[in-house]
Amino acid sequence: MASDYSYTSATDTVQSLYSPFTTGSIVFQGSGTYLSQNNSNIFWDNVNLRLGIGTNTPSSILQIVGNAAGNISSNITNSSTSTNASVSYSLTNANGATGSFYVFANNFILTYLSNVTRLAGSNSLWLASDVNSASGGTDPIVFSAGGYNNITAQVTTNGITAINLTDTGIPASSAGAPLSITSGQVITSGITNSEVNSSSALTISTTLGVIGGATVTPAAGTYLVIGSVNITASSAGGNILSIEIYVGGSAQSDTLRKAMPTGTAAFSTFQNMSLSTNKIVTVNGSQAIALEAVTSAGTVTVTGLNFDVIRLA
Repeated sequence: MASDYSYTSATDTVQSLYSPFTTGSIVFQGSGTYLSQNNSNIFWDNVNLRLGIGTNTPSSILQIVGNAAGNISSNITNSSTSTNASVSYSLTNANGATGSFYVFANNFILTYLSNVTRLAGSNSLWLASDVNSASGGTDPIVFSAGGYNNITAQVTTNGITAINLTDTGIPASSAGAPLSITSGQVITSGITNSEVNSSSALTISTTLGVIGGATVTPAAGTYLVIGSVNITASSAGGNILSIEIYVGGSAQSDTLRKAMPTGTAAFSTFQNMSLSTNKIVTVNGSQAIALEAVTSAGTVTVTGLNFDVIRLA
């Protein structure tokens, strides 16, 4: 409860030898000639050197407590219209030690910076979660929206090992599934992009078939398919080598590519002829994508196989 006291005459000199205010009260000018206190709302703990606003039991060097059904905010405003005007808020340890910054709401952490180590001279936003060498922690940094952990930087004491853009409401095998970038892997979106390559010699005969494992059955989606081979030798003259992209067992239009010798000449060793084809295809999740080949006669040896299936959507 606020108390008001007035000192208006010389007789108050004796009375002023003792304080009529509660210990810890910060006295302010009240109405008229009165000095006032509001001990429960503005308080100085002189033993622990703590200032309380909205509380007379501050637990830290500065504690602000409010009671409102709506938002409680703290604002720093620079009213200058100068182009050089700016606003800053600093948390600094004079001894250079690392520290923390917390913002809590509804029992979860909105922002958390802890044990941040900044490189000298860098002007960057650093978000860290117990990851510097001193703490040896492994907590991830998480950006969350819509109830999901949408971006997660998984960390170890050696640094960031994986950054995942994740929507936990979409299975990893579904169309439109999240993008994941992981150390040591290719970029993935729902599935790992398929890549087959070989420098070993492969033999293609008169029976149409998949080239050396160049096939994949991905999740439903749209993919860019790229295939290529290099011809190095033939067992018979007049051979025609054909490659083509197949989806679900059906040849894809405009993907057939052929290599023909001139006249009756054979494909000879080190002729170094090459074939490549590509197409954007859409699959339903149960269809295999394959690069298949056939010769018109005998066998043809190829090397330098490349077969890529890259998810677009």
